[in-house]
Amino acid sequence: DQGIRIAVKPLPQTPAPQNEFHTLQALQGHPNSIKLLKFESSHDRLQLCMDFHLRSLLDSFKIHPDGLPLPQVRYILAQLLDALDYIHKSGYVHKDIKLENILVDSQDSIYLVDFGHAQCWTSEGLKHPSRFGSIHYAPPEIWLLKPWAGPEVDVWAAGVCLFILVTGFFPFGDTTEQKV
Repeated sequence: DQGIRIAVKPLPQTPAPQNEFHTLQALQGHPNSIKLLKFESSHDRLQLCMDFHLRSLLDSFKIHPDGLPLPQVRYILAQLLDALDYIHKSGYVHKDIKLENILVDSQDSIYLVDFGHAQCWTSEGLKHPSRFGSIHYAPPEIWLLKPWAGPEVDVWAAGVCLFILVTGFFPFGDTTEQKV
């Protein structure tokens, strides 16, 4: 018996980690949202115990530096879009969709992680818009400091992920820091 491997994420007991914990709790039940197995809370610490998956989609480029095979990309993208649809219909925006926050198992099933930037949203938009997660995945609205409602930032980031998965590089620019 090998036992079950879990990922443990220790967090300080502050509002942002509390938000991550509550968002993760609310989004349990979808197969592509990381499973929260248990949590422990003390006066100064919050510890999240989740399913363990060894690699992220970013790690896939060690095997396929010029992009993944298209059937694999289609399978991954379908799961990502289904997960985002679930998240958005549940009243949340992830706000940090990127290859590093998409874990993958040996059957190419994906698991969204890191809900630290997630926020609630309604059809009227975000209640308190805040900074976006990762700049290389940010939509034009963020760069141009224009208003945005919510889900479109996740959809844009999913498009950036798609481009990278197919080509092996970021869609805008070719600087060393932007290469996968």
